[in-house]
Amino acid sequence: MGEELKTNPDWYLARLDRTPTWGLRYAIIWAMGFSFFITLYDVINVGFCSNLIFLS
Repeated sequence: MGEELKTNPDWYLARLDRTPTWGLRYAIIWAMGFSFFITLYDVINVGFCSNLIFLS
């Protein structure tokens, strides 16, 4: 009977309903956002400075 149950799509939906809604800690999300900000700042800063260096 276990194999018959796993072929039913309702079994998988019931398993998804029991999973936690939030898998990551908030500190990890903040760290990822902060690192994205730092990386974006570095890209913009290097792009601006490279234009100044090449034009001078």
